[in-house]
Amino acid sequence: MQALAVLPDVRVTSQQTLSLGEDRILLRAEIQAQVNRAGVFKLSLPIPADYDVESVSGKQLSHWNESTAADGTRSLQLHLKGKTQGSVVLNVGLSGPGLGDQVSFAPSILQLEGAGRHSGTLALVPELGYRLNPTERVAAIQMDPAEAGMSRQKMMLFRILNESAQLVFDVERVDPWVEVERVQSVAIRSGMVDVKARFNFLVENAGIREQRFRLPEGALGVQFSGDAVADHQEDLSSEWTVTLNQKMVGAFVVELSYQIPTPDQPDQLSVQAVEALGVNQQSGYLTLLPRGRLQLVPQLQGDALQKAEAQMIASKLRGDLKVEEASHVYRLLRPDVSLVLDVKRHEVVELVPAQVRDVQLTSVLSGKGAMLTKVALQLDPGDKRMLRITLPADSEFWFGFVNQQSAWPWREGSDVLLQLEANSVAGADVTVEFFYSTQSVIEDRRDLRASLRGPQLDLPLENISWAL
Repeated sequence: MQALAVLPDVRVTSQQTLSLGEDRILLRAEIQAQVNRAGVFKLSLPIPADYDVESVSGKQLSHWNESTAADGTRSLQLHLKGKTQGSVVLNVGLSGPGLGDQVSFAPSILQLEGAGRHSGTLALVPELGYRLNPTERVAAIQMDPAEAGMSRQKMMLFRILNESAQLVFDVERVDPWVEVERVQSVAIRSGMVDVKARFNFLVENAGIREQRFRLPEGALGVQFSGDAVADHQEDLSSEWTVTLNQKMVGAFVVELSYQIPTPDQPDQLSVQAVEALGVNQQSGYLTLLPRGRLQLVPQLQGDALQKAEAQMIASKLRGDLKVEEASHVYRLLRPDVSLVLDVKRHEVVELVPAQVRDVQLTSVLSGKGAMLTKVALQLDPGDKRMLRITLPADSEFWFGFVNQQSAWPWREGSDVLLQLEANSVAGADVTVEFFYSTQSVIEDRRDLRASLRGPQLDLPLENISWAL
């Protein structure tokens, strides 16, 4: 008689997922091994070429190590806690080189050595920018991901029938679709043009790692900022490249600021819109903010600009830009737009030394046409110390009061001068009252037509009321 060892019967069911990226491929597998007839102390899993082991776990797993055969092939030795029979569940994570510029791709399907039967599923999830078309399929059936309770979006699912399963795909690169909405705020002051811009990007189909911009010549202090911005540098004259933190897909914001000096203070300026290069669709707004004593007169030519209102700019686009202070707002209808401005500089207007807040006149008329008038003023004297009063023709000044105190008038020709005093209470107004009489205000006694003339002061008057 001859005694033979009973060999174990290992049957494997696995759920494997391949996440395919440009720089890296991640392989996650849940392996369920059913050990029948006899127990095993360890399991061996071949490692695909150029792949590294990221993680290995399982309740029955004691430890693992990587071994290399004489022919250079590598395998993962999975040591169990003891002689094990029945169900064994293991989770393995591997990483390998990305798709890069490959035009053909054959995914690696993990299989335990010595397994009598292998089945399961393989899911492939390419990142945005790649599309897989199956060209060769052996012992594998394509499935609808929804039937397996998975999302259909950007996923391909195959059922693995046996250990001979093999798949080959054609790899197609998909170009990104980039839309940009921008708002550019141009603040013009004496000797300098300050520009701030905000770009709202929306990237679809594939991700982007960098974005190029075209700025006006002579731009100084160029700064790009935003959560997605990692670095920026000038490539050519007036062209800049912004490097992003990662491969960006979806919505993100890039902010820009720079200055253009104008030391000669020209009477005409050309404002150029900042342009995002290499995008599919671009729109936005341009706002002009004159500072100081400048007035801007745009010279609109062509159909590249359309007049707009600040309220038309959405809040998520304007950000912290103060577009409501702009004197001119335009909608950009083309990416490359320039606007010529005539710059007018106004001189400083001399300030009024005092301010009259309220004027009340009370007049009494007699039957013969004579008129007696009381004038009461509320004013902030400021630095003014002499109030000049010019009375109507044929009028006589009687007397005046400043803060209820009698004031002695000076005469200068036909004008009357009253001395003002600064109020002892800071910010309080000064009260001025004076009386005058007019000999006759009736022009024609036959129809009793009267002509009423008030006094003139050397300050602008406000809030005038006249009681007769």
